[in-house]
Amino acid sequence: MLPEHGATLDDELTALDALPLEELRRRMAIVTELTGTAASCSQVTRRYRLPGGTRYAWNDSGGTSLYVYVTDDGRALLVTFEADHQLNIGFGDEDHPYLRAMLQGVPSDLLRMTEVPGQDSGDRYPDLTLTDPDTGRRLLAATGVFWYDGQRWRHAAEGVLAACAWEGIEPTEEPTVAASVYLLGEEFTPDTYFTRWCDDPALSPERRDHLRDLVATAFRRHPR
Repeated sequence: MLPEHGATLDDELTALDALPLEELRRRMAIVTELTGTAASCSQVTRRYRLPGGTRYAWNDSGGTSLYVYVTDDGRALLVTFEADHQLNIGFGDEDHPYLRAMLQGVPSDLLRMTEVPGQDSGDRYPDLTLTDPDTGRRLLAATGVFWYDGQRWRHAAEGVLAACAWEGIEPTEEPTVAASVYLLGEEFTPDTYFTRWCDDPALSPERRDHLRDLVATAFRRHPR
């Protein structure tokens, strides 16, 4: 199980590397389908196609967001945003160079996927973005940036680690992957998902059965 506190960047990358990309995609599809339902502590989000790939997202409507862009050629970009993270920037004009620097080290074609206008206009929790006044590019707010080169997950060290050094932050004290929703390092089954996100002793038998059915239906739609 990926520890929620005290995880180092190596721990987080190891947990990602242990999960085949196709299995991560299956988990993301299931979690996305459950967003906004009684079986998910999140706002509604949708996966959608982009030129050359697919975008997935999740947010807890409490300041934590997660965006994953998976290319058709088997690479991926994971961008996390946590409002209470020490690397959280402001949203003023003076903050654009800071965010732009954090994204250094990510292949340009992966970054371009984040600049495609979102298709969540009907959702209540839009992407948190800034527009770079120098280039006109849309920058996705981030406190963690990871990318998968087809073989292994890499941290955008030139950007995020430089920001840590700039701010005097010890990376081991500030985990930058908020991906526990995908149960990294754990089995991902209807039972494990229900136990983590839905189970509550106060639930009535009828409510419990309803939630189990929601979860089971999403899993059936996305078999291994």
